[in-house]
Amino acid sequence: MLTSLTSEEHALINKIVSYDIANYDIITATILTVMYSNEFFRPKEDLIYILSLVPSLSNMGILKERVSFLINEGLLKTLLVQDIEICTIIDDLPSKLINIFNDESIKLQFEKSKKRIPFIINHGRLANGKGFINYLNYMSGAQRSIVYPILATHPYTSTIRIIKERASYGIKIRLLFANDDVAQELLGIRSTASLWYNELSQYENVEIRVYSNPSYAALHPCLFVDDRILTLNIYDPKTQRAHDGNMIDLICEPGMSLNVVDWYREKLEQAWNSSTKYGEAKIITFFKKRWLWYSFAILSCCITYIIINNYNKTAQNSIYELISNFLIGLIGYFAGLLLIYVKEKVQKFIRAVIIVIRSIANITRL
Repeated sequence: MLTSLTSEEHALINKIVSYDIANYDIITATILTVMYSNEFFRPKEDLIYILSLVPSLSNMGILKERVSFLINEGLLKTLLVQDIEICTIIDDLPSKLINIFNDESIKLQFEKSKKRIPFIINHGRLANGKGFINYLNYMSGAQRSIVYPILATHPYTSTIRIIKERASYGIKIRLLFANDDVAQELLGIRSTASLWYNELSQYENVEIRVYSNPSYAALHPCLFVDDRILTLNIYDPKTQRAHDGNMIDLICEPGMSLNVVDWYREKLEQAWNSSTKYGEAKIITFFKKRWLWYSFAILSCCITYIIINNYNKTAQNSIYELISNFLIGLIGYFAGLLLIYVKEKVQKFIRAVIIVIRSIANITRL
């Protein structure tokens, strides 16, 4: 929604108004600026509503009048698309405004006002050299973090060298592998986690985990750098190998967070949190499970309740109360476990609602 304008847009509006030409006041200047910076191409009635969301354009009557004025002046144009009247800017708006304002610098000001768009690069097939080179460049340029989901890729010398270099600078690196069962099921080979672990186990800031859920294999191959650069490989894992896929880069510019990147990050974190740390004793992994400690806490409360309620009771009375309190404690124990289960379900439901709200918000911005 256009509830606020950028500093570049404000600068352009002020510059247009400063020419002090009839009918090119703040309203007309705002319409021209917003139309150009957003590259709007919309049905005329829809466009009027979208523009009215800008505080200075809230008067619908004046807004319609000025849009008609700009169409008559040849700065906006209309065309029919499937019998719908579309309104948009002319092809070279800044050049025409140079003649109106007699100032060539206005063209540069218009270019500065253009909204930054998500940076998307399509490299074509992963097997070609261009995508692989960029993939290595992003990894070697990491400043804060690297997340690298790996199905069962061999630890190639080029990749290992860069990861070791980044790790030596303190970059946090997370590598996620399929376990032996998943790798065997999908590729007919063993997991390569052990090979990577042998190469990188000396670095404390490198963590390797393995997953047992085959659906997480869809995350491979990708590279997530500094929480803002996502390299994705798009392919059908059931019928293709990764090198047959199409490689794209999604780069979030400062202050931006792309919806696809947010969605992928959520899936990646879900896979990471449900995976097992490689090289860690199974007993340690078991005792790290949160539900286990929740369970111990609930059970301790139940036992404490039973002891307190039977302290200093006669033997005859205490035996009956002990049984009843034990049953109450048992019910409390399972009720607590149920609450933990429900809590996780509620969290998933809340996350789903948030995703729906964000989707609706994104639609309303269009």
